[in-house]
Amino acid sequence: MEFYQRFAKYYDEIFPIETEKVEFLKHHLKKAQEVLDLGCATGGYVLALREHGFHVKGLDVSSLMIEQAIAKADKLDLNNVFRCQDMQKLNDIESYDAIYSIGNTIVHLNSMEAIFETFKRVYKALKPNSKLILQMINYERILEKDIHTLPLIQNNGVSLLRRYDFKLPLIDFKTALIVEDETFNNTTQLFPLTAQALVIMLNAIGFKKIQSFDGFSERPFDKENSYQLVLFAEKND
Repeated sequence: MEFYQRFAKYYDEIFPIETEKVEFLKHHLKKAQEVLDLGCATGGYVLALREHGFHVKGLDVSSLMIEQAIAKADKLDLNNVFRCQDMQKLNDIESYDAIYSIGNTIVHLNSMEAIFETFKRVYKALKPNSKLILQMINYERILEKDIHTLPLIQNNGVSLLRRYDFKLPLIDFKTALIVEDETFNNTTQLFPLTAQALVIMLNAIGFKKIQSFDGFSERPFDKENSYQLVLFAEKND
């Protein structure tokens, strides 16, 4: 628990809002739409998009992350923007014109079955002629090139070391959060979903017009060299 308390506290230092991502989402979302951030963490991108006129809500399974998101929203006199909820329990009471999930969130579900069922719920929660945007690490590159470490993150005196230990079909994602002279270690299991498997899954569920990009650059996705995958899919019926 101590790791997660620390991680939530320093999340915004480790992962500050990136203008490139905000501009990318702005470009591909239409104003006044109902939009959901699936796995919103401390809510930074939800609030950044709201500043530009987008009607975005966010959910995250971490109560500590959502507490921080709600505190930010309260300062802006925003109510009912964030809720603590497992993405696997997404219901269709609300419906959305677009759903996005960034930050490598989806691979925290640790089986193909769990991911498939979650995307079925996402599909039901989307209105006709709506859009899904996903971002995750390119695990084909990770596995084929036997990559075990990710780039060191250092911001404002906070460091995050990240390592992959392959225990297929899962990966042990080992992190070390370093704050001043203290180190907090954690291991989380991830499911290394590949771009090919993701596309097959989304097609089976009913998504159309699936496009894959090299991160937020909008260059074509290259499974051998792209560090990140950003994927678009549409629900047309």
